[in-house]
Amino acid sequence: MPPDRSDRDDPADDPAYGCRWRAVLPVGVPAATPRLTLGRAGEDAALAHLVAVHGLDPVARNRRVAVDGLRGELDLVLRDPRSGVLVVCEVKVRRGAGGRGGAVAALGPGQSARIRRLTGALLATTGLRATAVRLDLVAVDVPRGAGTAALTHLHAAW
Repeated sequence: MPPDRSDRDDPADDPAYGCRWRAVLPVGVPAATPRLTLGRAGEDAALAHLVAVHGLDPVARNRRVAVDGLRGELDLVLRDPRSGVLVVCEVKVRRGAGGRGGAVAALGPGQSARIRRLTGALLATTGLRATAVRLDLVAVDVPRGAGTAALTHLHAAW
């Protein structure tokens, strides 16, 4: 099902700055659904969005990096076939975030710095080459109970 683009009247939705679409997720799941299941569904929605809407090619998913004491995981690594840009995308999923800022607010400065270091380590140890590297954020806010999740994609989020 194609994304609903009816809410794209905000200038911040310009693809040069970021884009916001509605995406369908299995949000009617019971509150007892494990976080990993919800996180996986969010990553599935993010990957589908990045491939279908932006034409990116997947390179790796949940890529573990361990170099010189630095350990972590990069959620999604993709390549833009038109420009050769490598896109590292962090996916944040929050259920019923309400007034706490939602999934976008879940990425703090410490984690942003860690993702930059992990990306550098990935490039240094795998031989991946790119004309440039872009770090994106896809935030998925899932309402409690029934409803449609909101997917927000921020290009070059940090």
